[in-house]
Amino acid sequence: MPGQSGYINREGRFILRQLFESAGKFSENLAAVKFAGSKWGYIDTTGKMVIMPEYDEAGEFSEGVAAVNVGGKWGYINKAGKLVIPARFDDAEQFSDGQAIVRLGEATGHIDKRGKIITKPRPDWFLWKFSNGMARVEVYGEQGTILGFIATTGRVAIKPQYHRAGDFSEGLAPVATGGEWHSTTGDWRGVKYGYVDKTGKAVIPFRFDYAGEFLEGIAPVVIDGAGGFIDKAGRVVIEPQFHSVRQFSEGLAPVQLAWRGKYGYIDRAGRIAIRPEWQDVGNFSGGLAPVHVGGGKYGYIDQTGKMVIEAQFNKASEFADGLAVVTFFYPRGLIDGSGRWKGFR
Repeated sequence: MPGQSGYINREGRFILRQLFESAGKFSENLAAVKFAGSKWGYIDTTGKMVIMPEYDEAGEFSEGVAAVNVGGKWGYINKAGKLVIPARFDDAEQFSDGQAIVRLGEATGHIDKRGKIITKPRPDWFLWKFSNGMARVEVYGEQGTILGFIATTGRVAIKPQYHRAGDFSEGLAPVATGGEWHSTTGDWRGVKYGYVDKTGKAVIPFRFDYAGEFLEGIAPVVIDGAGGFIDKAGRVVIEPQFHSVRQFSEGLAPVQLAWRGKYGYIDRAGRIAIRPEWQDVGNFSGGLAPVHVGGGKYGYIDQTGKMVIEAQFNKASEFADGLAVVTFFYPRGLIDGSGRWKGFR
């Protein structure tokens, strides 16, 4: 559904009186925006257009550069708007660990900040971004897909052998084996998850129905259909008891107590910190989190669960660089001089 997007601060005030046809999240104090009938450019956190709208598509800044589409091809610009890697790729993603995924035809590979190919593009595999010095690689075969990891040198560090895998974080990655390939759905069923280190050694046994990445020393896992958390020794630190669990942020993690139940938050001791009363929730950033109250409306709560920015938006992002993207699925609207939403024309 078409809508208009803008940026609010932590007081719920818009930083600009204009709304955009499309707007990206802030990253490194810049955000990609597009007015109706215009191309993409970038604004700073004051709302000033600092890179003029001249791109067909534009991504978020990461490690000082952003991917942009010029005439159907992707390259990278710096924060001055200078094209520092020529637009010659069919697709391009953000940089992480000094490298970015690019696509040439049907083949994906990695490039460095000079635009040099590090991992040669191949049509028979799919690459993920680097995380903690390693990137997932998925290899396609007649008996299903298998995953491994490559290093920033472009060499295969852990040969493809897993049925599922997550990113490396804090030196460990969740991986799964033991499944049965279902060609109709293109997925492995009945897998068990464990964790490997960067040598490929299994350091936490394969005993979980699901396992996520580590953050601040703990990771979400599912055992016998219930979600909890483990530490890096594989010890359970929050007993599996939830229908759904997500990563911690600022000391709180979203949980769902039952199927189709509402979402709340637990603290690192596993206690309910914010009671479940939301249709969906996001992560905390700067002390605030977006929540879906129902009826297609989103607002923001603080870490006590108090609604501090009224549920009035049709979409709402987490805060980044002190600002959040919000969207209205309506025609043009009005914002007053203090940045408060005043209604629709």
